Parts: sequence; C-alpha cells; structure tokens
Amino acid sequence: MDKLLCPLWVLLVRLFPIRTHCRDGTLPSTFPVGTAIARSAFGTNAICRRQIHPGCDIGPGSVAHTVRRFGTFLALATPSVSIPTNHIFSEFIKIESDYTLNILEKAIYYLSAEMTTPDNYGWFHLLFLGLVLVGTVALCHYGLHASARQERRVLLTFWAVIVVLEVYKELQFAMRWTEPIAENPVTWRYAWYAFPFQFCSSPFYILPIAALAKRERVRDAARMFLAIFSLFAGLVVFIYPNDVFVRTIGIDIQTMVHHGTQVVLGFYLGMRLCREGKLTLPYYLRAVCVFCVLVCIALGLNLAAPLFTDETFNMFYIGPRFPCSLVILDQIYLRLPYPVFLALYVLGFSFAALLMLGLHKLPEHTISSHRGKMLRAG
Repeated sequence: MDKLLCPLWVLLVRLFPIRTHCRDGTLPSTFPVGTAIARSAFGTNAICRRQIHPGCDIGPGSVAHTVRRFGTFLALATPSVSIPTNHIFSEFIKIESDYTLNILEKAIYYLSAEMTTPDNYGWFHLLFLGLVLVGTVALCHYGLHASARQERRVLLTFWAVIVVLEVYKELQFAMRWTEPIAENPVTWRYAWYAFPFQFCSSPFYILPIAALAKRERVRDAARMFLAIFSLFAGLVVFIYPNDVFVRTIGIDIQTMVHHGTQVVLGFYLGMRLCREGKLTLPYYLRAVCVFCVLVCIALGLNLAAPLFTDETFNMFYIGPRFPCSLVILDQIYLRLPYPVFLALYVLGFSFAALLMLGLHKLPEHTISSHRGKMLRAG
C-alpha cells in the first residue's frame, strides 16, 4: 500500500509545500495520510481528520491545513494509512515555517506595491490628464468617420480593458494579509463597499448594450447615456479626484484608466451622435430613462443589502442606511427628507447631463455661426 501512496504523496508535496513540524518542534514519526481537508478560496475551513499526530500543528501551513485554490475546493482524502517519515521520499518533506501562497495570491501581492498617495494635480494626476487628452483627440480624429462595425469594436475593446482592471481591483480589495506575508495566512473576504455598481461603474453594463444591442433605439439610448451621463462622471473625477487616490499603485492606475475611458468614450460618442444628428431632446430623454433604471437597480440593491452583508453597501450613494458622501449632495442628504434627496439626486444628474449635451453641441453651433457669417460677408 505504501508503494502505491508514496508517489502520489511526493507529487502533492511538490505541488503544495506544507509544514510538517509539531508544536514542540519535533518531527512526527508518522504523517496522517487519512486526513480529509477542504477550504474555500475565501478563508473558510472544513477539516475532517481521521488521525493526526497529537503534537502536530493543524493551523496555517501545517499538514492538516487547506491547500487553497481560488474558486475551488480541494480535498485530500485517502485511507487511514500512516507513512513513516524515514521513508525514501522524506527528503521532499521539509520543515518549513513559511506560509505558501498560490499563484493568484502571489500575483495580487506583487501588484500591491505602494507609493505616496497622489495629490490633486500632482505628477500622477497630470500624467493621466495628458494621456486622456491625447487619447480623446486621437480617437475623435481617427474614429469620427468610422463605420458602425468599427465603433462596436472600439467600445468592446475599451469595455474589455476596464473589466479586466475591475477584476484586479475586486481581488485586491478581497485579499487580506498581514506582513510579513510569508509567516501569516492570507484570507479572502469580499469587500462589499467596492461592489461594482456605482454611477461610475455604469459603463460595465451599458457599453455591451451600446455595442451589441440589435434594436437601434436601445443602442442609441445607451450611446447617449455614455456620451452625457458617463462623461460627466468621468470629468468630475478628473477635475476633482479628492479621495479616489490611495497608496496602492495598481488601484490608482485602475481608477485613472477607468474614469479616463469614460471621458474618452464620452467625447467620442458625443461627436458621433452629433454627426448623426441625434443630439436632440428625444435622445436625451432616452438617456435619462437609462439613468433612472440604473438608479432603481441601485436602490433595490441597497435595500436588499442587509440580507447578505453588514458592511457598508451604498450603491450610487443613495442608500437610506448610509449617508451620501458626494459633494453638495451630502449636505442635501443631511438636511432634507430622504424622498426629496432622491428626487434632487435624479434631477441634479439629469441637469448635469443636459449640460454635457450642450457641450457636445457647442462645436456644431460655433461652426454653423462661422459659416453664416462668411456667407453674409460674401
């Protein structure tokens, strides 16, 4: 039996390094192969042991510790057989005190490098302001006369980029550790406050509709929403970043790329809609309807939040359980009844979107006025 189990055990030790010492520092004479272990990716333990050496540590990194893999359960279950430590494969079983990270945890840890929190209009902020400006000019210049199919490709490309970065952000916030990480277990706990359904998160859900919807009315409503509502949200963050910057470099890059995408695509789609003659009141009202649907979904999530978490959960910052932290709206939230605050929230952002509509029409109005003056002069 030992001859059959040894190769498998050696392979497992090679793939998943484990600690094999006891609390008293001695090496146990046998290893409990008949140990069933399972642990989820988010830190919960499920241990069912048939036999364990009385002095063995069953905490993080020990024989009776979970071998974690993200999103999966791994159970090591074998018959109740004890394998001598002086067996031929014992050279592979080393006494280690280091906690073993899996590939995902290593990647997230290496991407968590820190720097001094960027300042408003500091070098980091100005760098991305310049990149967004260049990107906007380039896309509007080269993509203004693109076909509808090419526009869809542009939208889906930007969507893929921000989704990948959002996944990174969610994993970064969910992974918890204490330095030195080599000696402390990593735990996973989802950060509900970072759930991606804020106003600025709307491109995650609207971009695929704008690119893939078959009905033109639906697609144009989504495009108009991105051109005015989403543009306003991106511009506000770039003009007044305030507390969006943190010490983690990866999160700061994700924030700037995400909101920069809102600005670039907002101006790009605005120019496209202007060229198509769709910067009109009916199309604006469709975009307002899209915004109202998103607000209703956010409100529903906020009301349902106590069913699945006790943490801060305030989508669109309109939840009745947590105060709004947006500038100006935070004062309205404190001083007026909640229904009035909610109505002013919708009206305020709708008015801001109307200003963005005027911003898109400004070049067209300027060009038309200039042409009229030239005709009258001629």
